[in-house]
Amino acid sequence: MENRITGRRPQRIIDGEEEIVTNNPELIKLDSAVDELKAVTQGGLFQKALALSNEKCNNLIRQQTMQIEDLTRQVRNVKENNSENVRNLTEKVESVTRRLETLISQQAAMKTETVQEVQIATGKVIKAGVEMFSAKIDEETKEVKNKLKDAEKEIEQAKSDIYYERGFRKFFFWATPVLLAVQTAISIILLLK
Repeated sequence: MENRITGRRPQRIIDGEEEIVTNNPELIKLDSAVDELKAVTQGGLFQKALALSNEKCNNLIRQQTMQIEDLTRQVRNVKENNSENVRNLTEKVESVTRRLETLISQQAAMKTETVQEVQIATGKVIKAGVEMFSAKIDEETKEVKNKLKDAEKEIEQAKSDIYYERGFRKFFFWATPVLLAVQTAISIILLLK
């Protein structure tokens, strides 16, 4: 706000700045009373502010202490839970490891049993196949032997027939000239008569 007479704005009085005091005793009294009141008021306000600040600080420290204790409990609980979780996890991993080892040993045993069963089954099949082929071969061999015996009989029969026929041939070979000679002799005798 401007002064109407001077046209200037009033300047603020800043603490610590020396004020211009005139020789007016009432003004000096008033000024000293204001200074005393100001000092008392500032001291009282500072004390109230300090007390209030102290109380708020104490409340804040109490709250922070409670929060720290709560967080410490929570951290402790987390550590305990973490330790328990680690134990549980370790137990579960060991359990799974044992189960896997059991499964692996069972699988190895099953593999061994399967290999043995396959070998036994293969042996049985081979033995059955050998027996079947042996029986078939024996049967075929018997048939071949029978055929050979029949062929041998036929050959013997043919030999005897050939031998018998040979005898006839020899006989007719030698008998033909003899008979021709007899016939010629008979024809001559008949002709001569």
